[in-house]
Amino acid sequence: MDYQSFKQAIIDCCARLGVQEYELYYQAAESTTATAYQQEINEFTGSVEGGVCFRCIIDGKMGYASTEELSPDRASGLVERAVDNAKNLETEDRVFLGQGGQQYQMPDRTPTELPTTEELLTAVLDTQQALYAADPRVVDGTVTEGISEKSRLAIYNSNGLDLSYENQLTGLVTVAVVNRD
Repeated sequence: MDYQSFKQAIIDCCARLGVQEYELYYQAAESTTATAYQQEINEFTGSVEGGVCFRCIIDGKMGYASTEELSPDRASGLVERAVDNAKNLETEDRVFLGQGGQQYQMPDRTPTELPTTEELLTAVLDTQQALYAADPRVVDGTVTEGISEKSRLAIYNSNGLDLSYENQLTGLVTVAVVNRD
């Protein structure tokens, strides 16, 4: 289930349970990292992670729940747990949710394609090879690391706040060990 469908499931569940003040926060990221040492890939990681946090105000108290799984059942359970949490709090702290409708400046970004895993591995190994070829004094211990990452954040609440942001990062880092004398 994608974020938009999950958000709609939360909205529907809140309407069904009579929850009028609520907020949903979403974060997801996927990344690939590869490291070369002695002209071979010696480390490789790939990860996909994310989840949602939900909070609601019931009788002036803030309830909270979270999950990593986006499914219709989890949406319903998330709202129910947060409502139960709010009803059982013994605090008198003032709570509120942010207001929507303000203008937020978005950065100018040109979307780019992230490299495939194969392209990232090739770039890491090619860069490693170029370091060794650049000077005969470059010795073992020289490392090249490549990273490719994509992340997304979104926040939605019952007060009209509905924002999302995506970010991408790709890069190569090298550390050349040079033996002189």
